[in-house]
Amino acid sequence: MKISLDEKKPEPVVYDAEREAIKKSFKGEKKKLSKMRLSEKLKYIWSYYRIPIIGGIFAIVALSYLIFVFATKKETVFMGVVVNDPTVRAHEYSVFLDDYLSLDGKQQTELITDVSLSAVSSPYMSSRSMSGTSQIMVYILGKELDYVITDKTGLEYLCSEDVSKHLDKFLPGYIYDAFSEKIVSMDVKGNNVPVAIDMTGSRFAESLGINYSPAYICFQDLSGHDDNMQRFLELLYKFEFSDASLAF
Repeated sequence: MKISLDEKKPEPVVYDAEREAIKKSFKGEKKKLSKMRLSEKLKYIWSYYRIPIIGGIFAIVALSYLIFVFATKKETVFMGVVVNDPTVRAHEYSVFLDDYLSLDGKQQTELITDVSLSAVSSPYMSSRSMSGTSQIMVYILGKELDYVITDKTGLEYLCSEDVSKHLDKFLPGYIYDAFSEKIVSMDVKGNNVPVAIDMTGSRFAESLGINYSPAYICFQDLSGHDDNMQRFLELLYKFEFSDASLAF
């Protein structure tokens, strides 16, 4: 008989004690349940397995919620902040702007209205736990903020931080010329520069429901959605000069 040195020896059978224990346990439970009536089975299962059952239900609910959130989450492609006036018509305005910008179902605009830079507290303003200045800087550092509608207090803060576009270099020429009498210049690091448009009494401000006077709008343009910014600037122009039917 010829013996080959290359012939492989059969691998030893490894006894898996844990697996065998599970099999025996499962068989035992199955046999035990087979002898019970339905009501007894349910009572037995609930008595001994309610914790894993509850855990499984919780896991399914949590997973379903996460799937729902990710499936319905929208990308914010244009963000504004209203300073010191939480009662503006933000929802109606956002619906109008979403439609005007022709956004798809996965995109949205956002108007943040709980930012307070006022020394006077208000029951409507929830930002006292996180200062309005901190909120604004978070949006700026996150490159989310595109524009701010504000009173004089907010405008002075934005100018002190030099976080608004200089309008002579930012606005399209025809819009700058059209709003020339409403352009507001402020001191920014020792230079007098145009930083805002005075929207006091404008159809845009009245439609939005701004409650203070004067009311300004300034621009940060940080989200990178240049097309939306250009269309928004056109919208401001149309509101005041070319389309009396616009409203939200």
